[in-house]
Amino acid sequence: MNLNLGEIPIMVRSKHCHLYNYDGQSMIDKYEDYCEFGGYFVLNGLEKLIRLLVIQKQNYPVAFIRNSYMNRMSNFTGYAVQMRTVREDLY
Repeated sequence: MNLNLGEIPIMVRSKHCHLYNYDGQSMIDKYEDYCEFGGYFVLNGLEKLIRLLVIQKQNYPVAFIRNSYMNRMSNFTGYAVQMRTVREDLY
């Protein structure tokens, strides 16, 4: 069974893009900006970005390890717990 999920755009300068491995002169030869860094999509002639926004769950503790915390003071460890607290009426 084949299922069509629509068209998937290709990120500019990704390994699936035709600009992938072009150096500065090759970009100029193709009438592209030689400073092009990529990392976005072009849909219907408009540039589109995908922003990754991660928000911690409300009123839920998250534990993590960061060895750089041990360098702060002698009593610090590399372990930490963080909690984003929100009042019940602001859910």
